[in-house]
Amino acid sequence: MTEAKRGWKEQEERLLTAYHDLAVSPAGKIVLEDLRRFCCAETTTVLMDKEGRIDPLAMAVSEGRRQVLGHIESSAREGGVLGAPRETPQFAQSTLGEE
Repeated sequence: MTEAKRGWKEQEERLLTAYHDLAVSPAGKIVLEDLRRFCCAETTTVLMDKEGRIDPLAMAVSEGRRQVLGHIESSAREGGVLGAPRETPQFAQSTLGEE
């Protein structure tokens, strides 16, 4: 492996570990729960305009948000695999606003 590839792999591992550490920290869990709500993780991304028609632009925004959240969650899971033993991040349905 070349020096450049080794450096890139180490950087990627540090980044994935950081995603994982965020996902399992108390503050990170709160932030990710809020992001799941904001990014439509548990709801449809089919959005309607004022006339009741499907709004393709609003759908595109919602899907973009969902893809970012998916990247964060998959990176956190992958980062948990790199180190041993590590807590596995749990991404559950949002409970924000419930008491």
